[in-house]
Amino acid sequence: ALPFTFANVETDHEDHPDREGRRDLDHDIHLWPLFVYGSGEQEGLDEDTADDHDYFALAPFGGVTKGLLGKEKITWIGFPYPLYMNIQDRSYESHHVLFPLVNWIDGPRNSGFRVLPFFGHYERNGLDGEQIYSRTYVMWPFLTWSTSGMNEPEPTETFFFFPFFGRRTGYRQHATSILWPFFKYTNQDTDEGSSWEVRAPFPFLQFGAGPKHWKFDLWPLFGVKEREVEGREGFHRHFFAWPIWRYESMESRRGKRFSGQWLLPFFWRTRWDDPSGTSQHKWRLYPFLHYRSYRNGAMDIGGLSPWWFDDAGWQRTLGSFTTLYRYQRDPEGGTQHDFLLGLLGTRDLPPTGERAAYSRLSFLFGLFQYRNLGGERGLRFLWLLPEIRWGGDA
Repeated sequence: ALPFTFANVETDHEDHPDREGRRDLDHDIHLWPLFVYGSGEQEGLDEDTADDHDYFALAPFGGVTKGLLGKEKITWIGFPYPLYMNIQDRSYESHHVLFPLVNWIDGPRNSGFRVLPFFGHYERNGLDGEQIYSRTYVMWPFLTWSTSGMNEPEPTETFFFFPFFGRRTGYRQHATSILWPFFKYTNQDTDEGSSWEVRAPFPFLQFGAGPKHWKFDLWPLFGVKEREVEGREGFHRHFFAWPIWRYESMESRRGKRFSGQWLLPFFWRTRWDDPSGTSQHKWRLYPFLHYRSYRNGAMDIGGLSPWWFDDAGWQRTLGSFTTLYRYQRDPEGGTQHDFLLGLLGTRDLPPTGERAAYSRLSFLFGLFQYRNLGGERGLRFLWLLPEIRWGGDA
């Protein structure tokens, strides 16, 4: 990732139903993490409301941001690594000192504080004032316990003494872990029956079963996972000597089917079939051949390419330089052939309502190029010299 991120965004909310055609323009300029700036132009509002979108923060001093990190307003002393930070967001106000070490929260529904890693406790109430959850930790992350869904008939209680022992109990569910994440047992009751799963130890041995599904993995030697779904194909997953051989198939709720086989590093194939009858199919016999067909009728075939990944940007800009032969067909029926790492290429496009038929023949990456556009012919030598044209309306 780049060390700096720049953004210049201008948004007009004039069409928003609450604006009734009044001008409401937001302008944000960010060069993260050096500074952030925002301003707004609103008509028909009082002076205090009209500058609700104005903010500015400059590293390393601080300032105010609005809408950053999903929070309504943040006041920084030290930016973006604050000595002190005040967050105002909807129903609560949060204070941070030497973030994230010290924090306390005020609000009608939220309360709590922490001093990492020694102690922390947070609570939240519902709109009716009834407590929803309570969370406490001592010497985080080693000892934590919490209760959520306290306004429900059966709250969910969690206790964790990391990494030695953990337990979660709640409505129709139970989980126990020992030496997390190696040993774990889970049980969940549904209207269809009870499901259970055991890890002993993870990831080497995992097995479980339930209504219409079961799983057994002895990783990395072999594994099987099956799930039946009424009215459609379920989920199937098999592997042997992972990650060398693997097979998966499933059908989504909307009827879209997927299947894939992998025999790494030499062969892999994936296929999507839509209820409408269209499909997308990709397979590769590495490094000798790849084949791709798309839902819109496009096709891509290439041979002897050392690059194993599928990336449209890479294929468009540099793909021809790393492939001995490549054939492409677009949805409109146009075709393109590239030979010998791009040294020789041809392209043919059928006529459309806006353009006549087009054909092109190029040598040495376009150093010499001949083309025909609806009878108008052109010849180019070197990239910078003018094109020689004849025929048609030339």
